[in-house]
Order: sequence, then C-alpha cells, then structure tokens
Amino acid sequence: MVSRVIAFAKRYGIYAILLLYAAGVVAVIYADPRLQWDFEAYYYGAMSWAQGVSPYGAEAVDRASDGASTWRFIYTPITVYAFLPFTALDLVAAKAVFLTLKLLALAGLVTLWYRMLSPRLPAWVLLAVCIFGFNAAIYADLRAGNITIFEQLVLWTGIWAYLQKKPYLAAAAIALAAVPKLALLPFLLLLIAPARRQWRAFGFGLSLFILLVAGPFIVRPELVGDFVSGFGREFHHRAPWAQSPLTFIGDITALQVVPQALNYPRVHVTVFALYAVMLLAVSWPMLRASFRQPPGLGHVIHFCFIYALLMPRFKDYSYILLILPAIVIATTVIRSLDARVIAVIVLALAAPIVSPLPYSRAVLGLLWSYYPLLLTLTVWLLYVREEKKTPGANHTQHPQARR
Repeated sequence: MVSRVIAFAKRYGIYAILLLYAAGVVAVIYADPRLQWDFEAYYYGAMSWAQGVSPYGAEAVDRASDGASTWRFIYTPITVYAFLPFTALDLVAAKAVFLTLKLLALAGLVTLWYRMLSPRLPAWVLLAVCIFGFNAAIYADLRAGNITIFEQLVLWTGIWAYLQKKPYLAAAAIALAAVPKLALLPFLLLLIAPARRQWRAFGFGLSLFILLVAGPFIVRPELVGDFVSGFGREFHHRAPWAQSPLTFIGDITALQVVPQALNYPRVHVTVFALYAVMLLAVSWPMLRASFRQPPGLGHVIHFCFIYALLMPRFKDYSYILLILPAIVIATTVIRSLDARVIAVIVLALAAPIVSPLPYSRAVLGLLWSYYPLLLTLTVWLLYVREEKKTPGANHTQHPQARR
C-alpha cells in the first residue's frame, strides 16, 4: 500500500505542485483590483464608443472613467464591439469575468498545444513551461489583462488548420487573430510558403483582414488619426515591458558606457537592419532546406522564431507565441548537447552578480530585463548549429499535429 502511495506521489506529485502554484497566482490576480490595467483601456474605450465618442485618446478615457484611469484604447475600431458587453458590469466584476474567460481560453490553448506535441512528452513539461516559460509570459498577460491569450488561441487554431490542410479555415483564423493589433498578419505567409502555395486561401484571409480593419475607418474616417497616434506610442516602450531587438539596441545605446552620439532613432534602426541581415544570413541555409520539405510543424516553428527575432515591437507577454516552438526545439536539440555545457551556461549566468567591474549592475540588469529575447535568440542559434551538424535531420523530426 505504501509503495503504491509513493508511486502515485512520484507520478502525479509534480502536477499537484504546479497546479497549486498556478491556482495561487490566479487567486492573487482575482483579488487585486489594481491588476489587469490593460482591460481598463478596453472597458473605458468601449464605454466611450457606446456614448458615441471616439475610444482613442486620454480625453475619452478620462471622461468615461471620471478620471480614475489613464490607460488608452489602441486597437482597431471593430475590436471595441467585443468589449461592449462588459460595460453592463462595474469594472471589478467586468475584470473578474474577463479573467475567467481568459482562463477558459488558456485551457483551450494548452489543450491544443498538447495535441500538437509528441505523445511521448509528459504533460507536466508543457504545464511547467506554460507557468514559468519566457519569464512567465502567460502570467504577464494575465496580470496585465491583455488579450494576447485570446489572440494566441485563435492564431494556433489557424496553425492547426494549416497543418490539417484546411487552408481557408487557417486563413480565416489567422486574419481574425491579426485584427486587433495587426502584428500577427505575417502568419498568412505560411499559406504561400514553397511546396504548398495556397494563393486563393491567402487572398481570402487578406481580404477578410482588410474588410474587418478598414471597414470602420471608411464609415468613420475621423478615427484614423486617433488610431495612428495611439499605435505609434507603443513603440516607445522599453524593458521589461517591451522585449524586441529594436528596444534592446535602444537600451544598449542609452547606457553611460556607450557614446551618446549613438543614442538616436536612426542609429537604432540602422543597427537593427544589420542585425536582421546577419540573422537571416545565418538562418537561411536551414530555412531553405526546411522549406524544401512538405509543410509541417517544422515550418511553423521556424516562422515563429524568425518572427519573434525580427519584430520591432514585441511585448513580454508576446512570448507566449514561442512556448510550443521552444518545447519542440528543446526536445530535439538538448539530446545532442553535452549536459556539462548546459551546466556551465547555467552557472555562468550567476557569475556576474558579484562582479566588481564598473557598470556590472547596469549591464546585468539590462541583460536580465531582456532575458526572454536573449533566450529566444540562444535557442534559435543552437538549433541552427545542430542543423549544420546534421543537415535535414532536425526539422524532419518535428511531430505532426495529431488528428
């Protein structure tokens, strides 16, 4: 009897620990009315729209919230309609309902991911990465009250449809996922990748996207200026909220050890362009070999990493996109790496903490602020390195989506 209890604890104890931790985190979010600040922008933006006022701009938020909130609505106008039902509730109740719906969406997303992974992978691995992966990206979204989890569920539904050879469903889902923030639109390019060019499905998805985004602007053209103004402000965010290569370059040039003559937007863009060229040059041989193969999950993984490493705007919760691709790459690459190398890397991460060198605290703080970005780049370069050693082996080992 005791042996059975021990065996049960060994097998399921890790699930209990992870789920209890996750439940505690969620309970804190439910209990703290100061969290989910992004939702306040959606809530008051929808309230302004219902009153016949533009949802954009500080004036609209200030009027709808009686000065209680300063967050601004920045998404495309049609997105407002998704938040109108919440305005029937007070803000606290609306936040609770919104968080509950996000948890349901998250459950659907994790279930979809698990179906797309190899059946040999223990479920607790996916659960642990979802809780802690990429500096707790999922927690960052839940805490901020953003819509990224909903977007990711729709996007990965489209990717699943792509893998199941349902191009029109894939196109529709990807287009819908891109409507609020526009940034996910490049995923439609998967439909016209070599070996399976679905131009009609691509055109359908692009047309649907344009209709949903441009339609409200045609009806109310005065919203264009407000939307562009609000959208432009998002590029001024820095770490830890923004985690893109472009912001990383900007923060490096802002350090005191760097000549301030380099701390200008034109310099940042130039350096970013050089970085993009070098990244694509290093990655191109593997990408070319991959796209000669029949389309599969490997193509999606490659696209996700290149997308994340090239996007000029990428927030901390945007790294939810890479949870599944990182797991697939890790289970492919780490098997062929010396465990001692991994141990040295882990130990080296702690070494600079006690460094007496000048500016070590500033540099270390900057590196840890960009930990998700640097982790993404490291995993990708390791993958490219392994592909060079065994050309064509890794991407063909990616599991296909379960039917």
